Amino acid sequence: DMNTFTFLALVITTAYGLVIKVKVNGTFHCSYNKNATIQLWDWDLIGDDKLASMDVAAGQSFHLVGEEDEWIYIQPYIIIKHRCNPCDKDTVIRQRLSDLYADHTFDFGVINLDNLESSRCLKWF
Repeated sequence: DMNTFTFLALVITTAYGLVIKVKVNGTFHCSYNKNATIQLWDWDLIGDDKLASMDVAAGQSFHLVGEEDEWIYIQPYIIIKHRCNPCDKDTVIRQRLSDLYADHTFDFGVINLDNLESSRCLKWF
């Protein structure tokens, strides 16, 4: 009957969800010639999922690809870890990306780690 069909359709759709692919591309610039790590994550209510990670040399391009299955959409973000500053201090940047309902590629071009506010530090003399 129709109720059974509707129930089965709902269960099958809910069980499998929607697989969404996200790609992140770009290049890091760092005058201090320091490497960086970029991670691609998906925010979840309980425990975020790491989709991809890559260590990148200054001037090298990065290409991350991640897939996540969710019921409606994914909430991707990136984390960049670097030491591109005059103090050689650990710096972490978290940047939320757009919510995705379908496959998408984010092209960042050149990310200049030298000019980011988080890359500044105080030197005491």
